[in-house]
Amino acid sequence: MANRYLRGQYSNITSTSSWSATDGGPTGASVPTSADDVFVTNLTGLTANYQGMFAPSMNTLLNCKSFTVTQTTYKFNIDYSGYWDDGDNWNSYVIINSYGDVTFNSQVNAGTNDCRIQFSGSGSMNFTSSGVGMAGITVAGGGTLNLLDNVTGYILADSVWVILISKGIINFGSGTHVLGELRTLNTVAGQTIGVNLGSSNITTYGTWFLNYSYYASGCSSFVGGTSTVTVKIPNGNIGYQPSIYGTNISFNNFIIDSSVSTMAFLNDAASSVPTFSFNNFTFHAGQTIGTWGGGTYTFANPPTQIGTSPMSYIWQQQGTGANTIWSCPSTITLNNVDVRRNTASGAGIPFHALSGSTIDGYSVNWDTSAGTTSPHLLSLMGCGT
Repeated sequence: MANRYLRGQYSNITSTSSWSATDGGPTGASVPTSADDVFVTNLTGLTANYQGMFAPSMNTLLNCKSFTVTQTTYKFNIDYSGYWDDGDNWNSYVIINSYGDVTFNSQVNAGTNDCRIQFSGSGSMNFTSSGVGMAGITVAGGGTLNLLDNVTGYILADSVWVILISKGIINFGSGTHVLGELRTLNTVAGQTIGVNLGSSNITTYGTWFLNYSYYASGCSSFVGGTSTVTVKIPNGNIGYQPSIYGTNISFNNFIIDSSVSTMAFLNDAASSVPTFSFNNFTFHAGQTIGTWGGGTYTFANPPTQIGTSPMSYIWQQQGTGANTIWSCPSTITLNNVDVRRNTASGAGIPFHALSGSTIDGYSVNWDTSAGTTSPHLLSLMGCGT
């Protein structure tokens, strides 16, 4: 284990000419490994804003035990192939592959798509972003990543920031985060992967793949806490549809923002029937809320509908024998909503309210004739319509 200090104005992270064994010392030290702590300090040698470190090729790893930026004099760039611009090189990542903590300060400029952090440790790891946007975060070593402050990703019309958990757990804590896509993907059966939203306040613009069991079986995944999740659409992104794939997922304070036209809840690629639980679910008039392949939706309290015009749609798009089941301990009231089945060829009962629940409404159209070859069935056990 050793310390490594970045040196130079434009530092190639793969070259010994960029590294020193002492702060402000001579270069020539070996390139950092997973056993080394890496530092960027005021003695790095910057002479202007937007100098910094770069990778000579796409997706180059900078291995380290930890990565800490304390440099305060100039804006410090992390970029690809020496392009010190707005960082618009898609998929051109410098990957900080840390086995421990990563600490940025506000002087870091990570570019729109030029820096990704991969946390590969097996223990507890902390990330302090200081509000710096970047391309994404990966948790890959089986450890637990704790977000210590507000994390922000770049949200563009043609790309979204990704948090990927392939092995390990991420704790969102109590911060206010802006996310693109959030994925828990796994290729090893029985491996622990998980998400804990804590008491955070999250705005998301992308698709969430949670407990995506297509990749492996027997993997655990969770979403919990007392967080608030608000789904929005990026400005100027026409036709963008946020979706959540997964099984056994619970949300607290789930809000579909008025900018969203269609929100889909889908079964994962293993074709398992999804189950979603909601405490405080809010949607706006005119929105389409869809299920693909059926599923069970348990509401701790009735969903809140904001506005009544234009008409909203709640539909089951398709499935093979799967039902869409709603459950709530008290009456769900819908106003100017079309509850429909849509191209559900081969599906069973498209909407089935469990006994003890009721679905009521002033202007609810139970549309069971959406042009399919399968029987048009509707079950309203104990429901008022």
